[in-house]
Amino acid sequence: FPNISDKVSLTCKNSIIVETKSEDEDILLTIEILRHISVSDSFRGNLQATCFPSEFSMSNCKSQIEIDENYLKIFKDLYLEKFCNYIEEQLEDYEMINKKDEDLINQQNSTTNQNFYGPVGAVQHGNNIANVSQNIGQNFSEILEQLAILKNQFQSLPSDEREEAVEVIDAIAIEVQSDKPSKGKIKSYLLATKDFAVRTGTELAASTLAKLIESHIGNKV
Repeated sequence: FPNISDKVSLTCKNSIIVETKSEDEDILLTIEILRHISVSDSFRGNLQATCFPSEFSMSNCKSQIEIDENYLKIFKDLYLEKFCNYIEEQLEDYEMINKKDEDLINQQNSTTNQNFYGPVGAVQHGNNIANVSQNIGQNFSEILEQLAILKNQFQSLPSDEREEAVEVIDAIAIEVQSDKPSKGKIKSYLLATKDFAVRTGTELAASTLAKLIESHIGNKV
């Protein structure tokens, strides 16, 4: 939203109600207004400008304290509560994603029963997961950890790209667990992963994953 600073200025300096076209833009506007107010040299004036004083009658207020309290109440309703609700929702989503990834890692790290995606020489059950016991290399748990990190971070991508990114991560998991991993397929998947990593700022995790997989495949040849 390249014009968000202009909308903040219209709100904070000119007391203009700015329309937003999406929930994301509305939240960003709220965050930027909070940021602007927090560093303002004229805190009271800028805060009042965001509250559109027609919401209450200043003539009914007997003191500056009452006026400030009214402005603060409106400010809280318009911005603070919206921001706090958004943060709470994001934290809940993040915790759910982490729990799923941690459960996957715990399953993969089991010493007696290893859970795998895709065909690995065992009968598949339910959601394409097989319980097998085999030597998969000492660094396999690290590969799973990096896959979980990337899968988590890729949730920030737009919905159409997010689905493709998750499919790439799952495809890597399937291929590295096969008896004879295809270097060509893995190279293609890693190139796609690198592109998604650049967009999500996770290049280091993608690079670490590539090195671990290279070592893992070398051990299996």
